[in-house]
Amino acid sequence: MADEETTGLPATVEILGGARVVVAPSMAVREDLVMQAGQASGMGLFRVAAAVLCGCTAFGPPGLTWQSVSYDVLRYGDAAYTWLRQRGLSRSDMWSTALPLIESMGAVLFPREAEVDEVAGFSAADEDGQTSPATD
Repeated sequence: MADEETTGLPATVEILGGARVVVAPSMAVREDLVMQAGQASGMGLFRVAAAVLCGCTAFGPPGLTWQSVSYDVLRYGDAAYTWLRQRGLSRSDMWSTALPLIESMGAVLFPREAEVDEVAGFSAADEDGQTSPATD
């Protein structure tokens, strides 16, 4: 089961009328999924969405693993997309279910600079462009 605080993923996700347990793939795979989602267009977006839904749950084509496609997001997504569509998942439901997962993984994996500065204890840059430790 995924730990939402460290992975950005919820414990379950609703796919085709059932609550599917989320099992977070490795950090590298999660980064690949988020980065591919930001770069893909057209059908590539749906392949990424399918890869997120099947690659982050135990729900997907038998025998499909990240290892079986050499960790290639689009190859994984192509097999997952076909499998999900054959089971009746619409493209709009695929995207609307995957997008919040992509966004939440991205927020955890790639925090915005202000959030990094806050965690690191730095304040805003001074007039010389230098940052300094925040004081309370």
